[in-house]
Amino acid sequence: MKINKLKLWTVISLAVIVVGFIIFGVFGFNNTADYTSAYEINVSVEENINNAGDILYQTSTAYLREQGVKFNKTTVQKINEGETLVFKIKNSSVFDDKEKLSATVSGLKEKVLSALTEKGLDLDVEVKAFSTVHKVNEKVGYVCLALLIAIVVVFLYVFFMEKLAASLTVLINGIIAFLLTFAMLSVTRIPVASYLVTTLITSALLSIILTLVIINRANELIKNVANNKMAYNEITANATKLSELRFIFVCGATLFVSLLFVIFGGTYYKILGAMIEVASISALFTAYGFTEIIFPFLKSKKKDRKPKTVENE
Repeated sequence: MKINKLKLWTVISLAVIVVGFIIFGVFGFNNTADYTSAYEINVSVEENINNAGDILYQTSTAYLREQGVKFNKTTVQKINEGETLVFKIKNSSVFDDKEKLSATVSGLKEKVLSALTEKGLDLDVEVKAFSTVHKVNEKVGYVCLALLIAIVVVFLYVFFMEKLAASLTVLINGIIAFLLTFAMLSVTRIPVASYLVTTLITSALLSIILTLVIINRANELIKNVANNKMAYNEITANATKLSELRFIFVCGATLFVSLLFVIFGGTYYKILGAMIEVASISALFTAYGFTEIIFPFLKSKKKDRKPKTVENE
């Protein structure tokens, strides 16, 4: 039975990881324009009256297409009473020639002003163009650093308090969860935003914590006189079953948070919600499936291949 579970969990994990890395190698991640090197053209009006925003969009879109400027995304930002139309552009030759860029910006402003005037709207128009290279937000960087520190602290605690078998188990599970999350983001084609690194580290940390839950329960059972004749794999299997309620709670909690982001959040919160769910699924799958396989295997490699009995102690 254990061999079957080992084969099942290993095959599923390897299949997802291999397919995910192949897709990543061929297509890369499904990046948002804000995540990669990109360019922006912003067109703003001070007030959105009499459908000025619609005129702004139609005129700007038509003019940029005439100039051969290809954009892969447009967003509208509300600023006080006005609007800013943001065009996200990747690798446009327009930005390689400063004179052409300046002419494009000037021509776009004239076109928008002319269109507004024809509709009897006397509004100020501002057009900006600039190159942007994505940098991880400072707050996101702090979160990543805090998560990494947490992983190091937990690992050191396990290494010194729980010894080698437990520390290797949490380390292996953390790596597997990390790789599974990476692969699943590639396979599912969820748009990857600046939360990528945070998501990967969170998945590893959650897997480590859930693995520790099972290991601690297994260690409690090992000390129990009633279980002193049981093999490590049987004890760990029982510990896994006794921890199922905690796993269900974590699964439900992460799903609830993800749904809140997806239903009520904006574009980036929807992406974040989907990424959180992928991270939690990877962590839960890894901790629930591999702890029962890895921990007893490593534990049995010690000189005392069976749990100590009370009499031997």
